[in-house]
Amino acid sequence: MKKVTLISIALATTLFTGCAGGSFKQLVDKQLGVPQSKQEMVAQNSDKEMATAFSVLLDPSNQAKKDRTIDVRGVKDGSIELSAYNFIRYTDKINSDKYNELYLTLIENSQPAKIFVDVATKRGNKVKAYKGSINYIVFGDDINTYRLETNGVSYQYTTSPTYIEFDSNNKIVSIMAYMAETQFQSNLPKSELTKDLTFFIVTGAKAKSKQEQLTNKYLEDCFLFNVN
Repeated sequence: MKKVTLISIALATTLFTGCAGGSFKQLVDKQLGVPQSKQEMVAQNSDKEMATAFSVLLDPSNQAKKDRTIDVRGVKDGSIELSAYNFIRYTDKINSDKYNELYLTLIENSQPAKIFVDVATKRGNKVKAYKGSINYIVFGDDINTYRLETNGVSYQYTTSPTYIEFDSNNKIVSIMAYMAETQFQSNLPKSELTKDLTFFIVTGAKAKSKQEQLTNKYLEDCFLFNVN
């Protein structure tokens, strides 16, 4: 799938400000909460270690493959949102059956998952994987979970696994969940698919606030495996 173009914003901004090219992109990014530098990204999030690690995604050299990118979509004090465009492409020749076999490996080997686990491990914390059924709590009001299907694209919000980082006292430090946008190449059975992913990392006080809803009993029922 292709990146969504912000046509209305572009037109309005161009008409009223005359911005174009790089300056226009910077203006749109700023309106969407996209940091303009690594330093700005770290300043925008309270979890400095996590923000610093993910700021590598702002490096132009990290975007060598323009057709399959991971972009910083937005950063707030308690969250980091990433867009993984063309996480799976039609040319990968993956259908639903094959995806069900490969999805766990694909997620574990993804750059966001590796960064998240690496940060948690370096600060001596444990990461555990849970069923995606906990994602509605993780997303809260930050992710629109009401869209189900638009123009042949289906939206999945309970995809697994969801990673939770715990400190030595079993308190939540951060969470990484993701949602998927899926489109099939045709209506034929076994048709190849394409997927864009949105990774949502919850940090700081916002992550800690999820503990009240993510009770020990609930997490036990949704537990999948230890990650590190």
